[in-house]
Amino acid sequence: MHEVSLVESLLDQLDGLRDRTAGRPTATAVCLVRVRVGAGSGVEPTLFRTAYEACRGAREYTAAKLELVLEPERWVCPLCQSSVGAEGPLDCADCDAARVLRAGAGIFLDRVEMEVPDV
Repeated sequence: MHEVSLVESLLDQLDGLRDRTAGRPTATAVCLVRVRVGAGSGVEPTLFRTAYEACRGAREYTAAKLELVLEPERWVCPLCQSSVGAEGPLDCADCDAARVLRAGAGIFLDRVEMEVPDV
């Protein structure tokens, strides 16, 4: 289950964000983590959520709610820029060029909400 390693990497990113001072107070808690998961990323959302629930307590993120946003694949023709269906032929029906994936292939940390102490 590679979702566990993805969650561990995500938590490493949160550690860096939480501890970054850059003239601002260090965050005391992370409240919300929004992750965008592409349909073509190879990530199973249910397994990702299960891995997050299992790993977050060990890293002191028990209050951090996970919000998953599922992003559909978006295929386009690189020549004429027309949309090409994900389930359709591999080539554009208009100009016969090979389609390319423009969205829905990755996993992205989209938003983090943190609590900071009063200054």
